Amino acid sequence: MGQAREFFFKDYRDGSTSEKKFRLDPDDWVELECGCVYPSYSSSTPRTVRLLRKIEVCEGGEWSPYPSVFWVDADEALYTVAILADSSDGSFHIAQSPNGVPDGALMLAAEKAGIHTEMID
Repeated sequence: MGQAREFFFKDYRDGSTSEKKFRLDPDDWVELECGCVYPSYSSSTPRTVRLLRKIEVCEGGEWSPYPSVFWVDADEALYTVAILADSSDGSFHIAQSPNGVPDGALMLAAEKAGIHTEMID
C-alpha cells in the first residue's frame, strides 16, 4: 500500500458542484462482489469491483470519514455511487450504477469488510 494523498473533487452525496478536499490511498482497496455493472468502470472479473478501503473529507478544517460506497434514494433517483480503484495505473474512479439499479450486494459486502458506507435519502 502507498501513502494517502489529497485530491479535490465534488461531493457526490449532496449533488454540489463545488469541489472539496479528500484524502485517500488509491492503492488501498479490496476486491468485492457487486450486483450490477457500472457502465464507466471496467474490471477483469465480471461483477467485481476494487473498492477503496478508506476515504476522508476535509470540512471546516477537520478530517472525517467519507463513504467508499453510498446508496442514494431521493425523489426520482435510486442508484449507488462507489469510489473504485483502477489497479492499472494507481488512480481511482467514481462510478455510478444506472438509475433505478441500486447495488445492495456491494453495500452489504462493503459493510461486512468494515468499509464506511451511507444511505442518502
